[in-house]
Amino acid sequence: MKLCECGCGNPAPIAKRNHSTWGWVKGQPMRFLRGHGNIGGESRLDGPEYIVDPVTGCWVWQHYKDRKGYGVIKRKGKGYRAHRHIYEQHRGKIPEGLQLDHLCRNTSCVNPDHLEPVTNAENTRRSSNAKLTKNQVAEIKKRICNGEKQTRLAKEFSVSTACINFIATGRSWK
Repeated sequence: MKLCECGCGNPAPIAKRNHSTWGWVKGQPMRFLRGHGNIGGESRLDGPEYIVDPVTGCWVWQHYKDRKGYGVIKRKGKGYRAHRHIYEQHRGKIPEGLQLDHLCRNTSCVNPDHLEPVTNAENTRRSSNAKLTKNQVAEIKKRICNGEKQTRLAKEFSVSTACINFIATGRSWK
């Protein structure tokens, strides 16, 4: 059983037909109950925008969420990421060229204390998809300076030799 992604806690209905635009697959659970998937959660405006998780401190968005779990809010007829909207309400404008990194790694969180403006490169490095940590990269750089072979480092850290070469030449992890 899959729950409605709006956060209401009710079971999601089973799709009776395929619909590629909405992501329905016949016989599989749909993402939302009817009326719960509106951008900005117009059908659920009577509920809170977010609920505070007492364990993590995350402000978990309760209205519409996209496929990656980011909250979406509708303003002036356009959809915006809820975490950006809440951050700007509490902290002011996000500096040009920066994006918000969820320090808590919870994409549904809109707590401004859990968000930090960073460059795209820094956000990518911090993501769960990054294979190396800052400490590992520092270790690799140190060992390259000591003359260790890049192929050996690549094997040890389970990355490609190109990745190690990019670190050595400063093309990544500057």
